[in-house]
Amino acid sequence: SLLKLRIVGQSQGPTKLEGNPERPRRLDGCGMQINQADLGGAESFLFEVMSLQVFQAGLTWRMILNKRDGFRSAFDNWSISTVAGFGSAEVEALRNDPGIIRNRLKIQATVENARTVLALQSEHGSFCYWFYDVLEGTEYPAIQKTLRGTFKFMGPEISRMWLMASGRITREEGDKYRP
Repeated sequence: SLLKLRIVGQSQGPTKLEGNPERPRRLDGCGMQINQADLGGAESFLFEVMSLQVFQAGLTWRMILNKRDGFRSAFDNWSISTVAGFGSAEVEALRNDPGIIRNRLKIQATVENARTVLALQSEHGSFCYWFYDVLEGTEYPAIQKTLRGTFKFMGPEISRMWLMASGRITREEGDKYRP
């Protein structure tokens, strides 16, 4: 199994960026493969990293990371089953939450993606196992094609950034396809 590193950044306080605006913008633990030892935490963390990539589309990482605590609160600490159960009332409530990015399409994609993750968990035993061991390929183009067909709002750049942030592909592999 590729899963070998520990989860970093689960609840380690504020995630606001301060200081040098040129400092790399990344989540604690991103760029590393996620450990399956704490399966519930690993599953939620992988879902969080994917979802934050979706919300970041067209925006800056600074904006996303400054709202990370708001996202955690709004999406019940990225509880996949809770988010998958969101209906139109919850989506509308999220559209009025100033603590997150309130784009309807991104919110709906996150809910649909949670439902997809539940299906993957049911079929393969875990989202992490599917992502690291079942999802075929080591090169970005093949993996991205599968992700685009599996998840909503998963274009080439979002896929590339999620794959690098989660340690699924190397930075060198991802940089080959940088726009």
